Amino acid sequence: MYSYRAYGLGIHSTLPLPELSVADGDADLLIRQEALDPRLRAGAPPNKNHLLATDEGVYLFWPDVGGYLIREGREILVDPLAGVDARDVRLYLLGRCMAIALRQRGNFVLHASAIRAGDAAVAFAGFSGEGKSSMATAMYARGYDVVVDDVVAICPADVPTIVPGYPQVKLWPDSAAVFEPDPASLSHVSSDEDKLALRVAERFNLARLPLRCIYVLAEGEARAIEPLTQQQAFVELVRHSYASRAIRATRASHDHFRHCTQLSTVVPVRRLVRPLDLAMLPAVATLVEADL
Repeated sequence: MYSYRAYGLGIHSTLPLPELSVADGDADLLIRQEALDPRLRAGAPPNKNHLLATDEGVYLFWPDVGGYLIREGREILVDPLAGVDARDVRLYLLGRCMAIALRQRGNFVLHASAIRAGDAAVAFAGFSGEGKSSMATAMYARGYDVVVDDVVAICPADVPTIVPGYPQVKLWPDSAAVFEPDPASLSHVSSDEDKLALRVAERFNLARLPLRCIYVLAEGEARAIEPLTQQQAFVELVRHSYASRAIRATRASHDHFRHCTQLSTVVPVRRLVRPLDLAMLPAVATLVEADL
């Protein structure tokens, strides 16, 4: 049994998870490999991803990887297909499955990356490929600590807080080349995806932090930061919520919208407009610094 810590949880796993930080402690979340009931896949469309909410938990199946069952935010059962690359198993486990487990534990989960600025966290929200990891890495290159990449778990409270993830940022090769002199030395996060894993252990924040601001990424010709109204912020939080299909499938939309409303009330949300040009990243980071 391997022992790790991520997202404020003690994680015990029968599978090695080299992305995570090794740590002793009690198990808040147990991950183990186990054959799952094949009836969970009944009705799954051929060659397509499958999600099923049951009384037992949330079941996810990817036809090229295998099945996962997430139960009460305390256990993830993994049933990979024969011969599947371990990186592919971990990619879905530490992404969508972890997001659902964190949601089951009462967190609001945002599709974003976050850095530490002073005594608080700042998040960059966006869809896949919009540059949230690149923004976090650009801030990292300027001396900021990385808090989490891709899956941001926010604890709803009068003062919302972010829990740290694990010391890795996933970057496309052209983005990685901006920050890493030898991108060929970086490992691929999966067997069939070009994304590379950049370790950020040198400056990785380990503390729970209050959330200071959320920047929603948008493409535009000019660089600008635009404050959003509470209503606009609510819409963006809904749009960039992680694992929205699982939220609908488990009939948790009411609680989810309540969290979105609460968060849009107490945390500033701004639109960060910039060209999708990697050469502009330092200037965009400077703009964010000035805004903060």
